[in-house]
Amino acid sequence: MNMKRIALLVTAVLLGSALYAQNFDLVRSRYKLNGYTHILSEPLPVSGSASDKHPFSLSVEYIAFPDNTYLYALECDFETTQRWSIPLDVKFTATTEDGKMVSFKQINKPSTEKRVHMAKDGKTPIYHNVLRYMLDENEMQKLLSGVKHTDIAYGYEPDSYIATSYQDNQFTAALKQQYDALKEILLPGDELGSHIADYANNPGNLMVVTEALPVKGQAASYQVSMTYMYFKASNSEAFDLNIALPAGKELPLDAPVVFTLGDDSTVELKQQRAGDSVVYLYPTAQQVKQLAWKGVKKIEFGLVQADTFPDDALSAVIDKLYNSLMAVIAI
Repeated sequence: MNMKRIALLVTAVLLGSALYAQNFDLVRSRYKLNGYTHILSEPLPVSGSASDKHPFSLSVEYIAFPDNTYLYALECDFETTQRWSIPLDVKFTATTEDGKMVSFKQINKPSTEKRVHMAKDGKTPIYHNVLRYMLDENEMQKLLSGVKHTDIAYGYEPDSYIATSYQDNQFTAALKQQYDALKEILLPGDELGSHIADYANNPGNLMVVTEALPVKGQAASYQVSMTYMYFKASNSEAFDLNIALPAGKELPLDAPVVFTLGDDSTVELKQQRAGDSVVYLYPTAQQVKQLAWKGVKKIEFGLVQADTFPDDALSAVIDKLYNSLMAVIAI
């Protein structure tokens, strides 16, 4: 094999690795529930001619049915200072680059506000009004061929629609990033089941708590649980990952907890409470997904405890807890 070919192969591998890392970031959740497979992308903002007045983000969900057929759910999330009550069957119409039109009917139940947060002034509520449409593979490919204009209706009145033109193919670019990410991520295997212990939608925040699940390492057994919090005032989210240590073990405040992943990269977090046999960690959403999907080979609890986990046992539990939270907040 000549040097030029070797260089090309190395470049291809590096590009493939970079692509995987990029697309990995774009997947929000992946799970199988009641025989249905759900893989949801992270939302991406879409800029166009109407963005200043009607900013919206786009997300895509891959849904596979028990008979192995599948569809895509396309969601447009509009942030507004007024709550919309969006009726069923109003249309999303896209004009493709070749001048053809394709339309889809809105399928979310009326009043599709998913959440509310406060604007930067701390007083003005911002509503997330989500319109949802179902597409098959052929319809998805039509959108991926290039969209130059969309008309999105949110009511039956003549002026209850948003017309947006895309000079630089922004809609299709966002859609393709998400489509590629969903196609590339591994399909979930086992059924997710239900692992939620508590759900509280308070005026200031949403909090969902999982039950604790056991996991066995080479040296000891542990109990792992997770909490999701959405803060409405700041439109931000946070995760709390808890790992109960074996009896008699305590991890001091700020002690490092280092996870070695399947690709030998590491995620380092710090103990958030003093003198407790339960380890309290505050990972980002991206770090949670790394722990769940890249495989955890080893964990070091400061100088107190170290352990290894065969067959991705710890990652499997974190994956189950994380996706249980995502499944609940997506409803």
